[in-house]
Amino acid sequence: MKLITDVGTDPVVVHVPGNNGRQRPELERLANLALDVIPDDRRTEPQLTLITWNNTGQPGLLEQTARLWGVEPVVLGEHLADKEWKNTWKLGLTADFLEDCPTPFVMGADSRDFEKAK
Repeated sequence: MKLITDVGTDPVVVHVPGNNGRQRPELERLANLALDVIPDDRRTEPQLTLITWNNTGQPGLLEQTARLWGVEPVVLGEHLADKEWKNTWKLGLTADFLEDCPTPFVMGADSRDFEKAK
């Protein structure tokens, strides 16, 4: 799997809406294909901060793939590991982070919408 853009880059972004606990082999296959095409010369973009939300103590697929690209995501909510997650926390956590964000651009994406089967 490879996407070539008109500027000669080959971005790979996989998004899966919601994790309802079902095993979805087609999504695992897509995730594996995406992970296989990450080049060795990956680089980060210092003008962008990638944020996600996760309090499970285990990185989601977004966190794993971002790190393979050399991008360290900012994980909001890690300090709430002893509590049951509430999506409404995202608003306050994000607003607090944006007050001191080190870059002019921010991308937020859910971390745990899809997990590889164990």
